[in-house]
Parts: sequence; structure tokens; C-alpha cells
Amino acid sequence: VEQHAFAFFFDHLHGRGEVRVTRAVLLALITLAACQAPPPDGPAPAEALVGKEWLLVELNGRMAPAAANGNHASLLLAADSNTASGYAGCNQFTGSYTLAGASLTFGPLAMTRMYCENAQALEDDYTKALAATTSQRMVNGRLELLAGTTMVARFKR
Repeated sequence: VEQHAFAFFFDHLHGRGEVRVTRAVLLALITLAACQAPPPDGPAPAEALVGKEWLLVELNGRMAPAAANGNHASLLLAADSNTASGYAGCNQFTGSYTLAGASLTFGPLAMTRMYCENAQALEDDYTKALAATTSQRMVNGRLELLAGTTMVARFKR
């Protein structure tokens, strides 16, 4: 069946059939072929998590507030060093992480120490959520961190 569909498409592409394929149709087909589905729901494999910046969108069941600079707090898990780093809302942080299947834990975090009046609560809640994290999962292409069975943080790419 695939060979016949390809032959039909090829014949029409080269004008041997009644239907002419336009550049727009070809572009649409190429675009659709290039789209990637998000990882399936459930524990995310390491390659879906590491080496990517994740932006905080939900914290402790509430929409995450904007950080001091108007951006999102973030998280980056380095693949080669098991180092977690990111922006906590006011300060940068770095520390270790351990990822084994669904299990994800963070070690103590080192942080810069600027004071940001409008982002201090975000930073405190975010770093507490990281410290409490025991596992991770992917739901609809979003990374969720859990403390036991409670979702404490949700991130988007």
C-alpha cells in the first residue's frame, strides 16, 4: 500500500497525473513529516529531560508568578555532569541531581544572593519544591516534579 501511495504521489509530483502538486502542498507535507510528537505520558526517559531548559509554569498547584526580570524561573539538567542549574526567580542556582527512571532528587543548591522584593516568595517556594522532589513524569509534553504523589512543579519547554 505504501509503495502505491508513493508511486501515485511521485507521478502527480512530476505532472504525469491529472493533479498537480503545488509548492504549498509539498511544504505542508514536509512540515507535517518534521513535527515530533511529545514524549508519551509517564516517567520521562533521561534523554527527554537532560540538556534542555525547562520553564516553570506551575508551582504547588498554582500558576507560577513572573520572576523579577519578567521571565520564567527555569531548570536545566546537564547530561554530562548530573548538575542541575537554573534561574529561581531572582537568583541563579546550581547543585547536583540524581535521575534513575522515574526517581529524581536534587542535592543542596548553591545560589547567588541578590534580594528581589517582588520575587522572593517565588524563589523560596521553587527551591523548597526542588528540595522536596522525589520523582518526575511527563504529561502532555510538560515535565512534572512530584513530592510523593503530589505535583509540586510543572514546566514547559
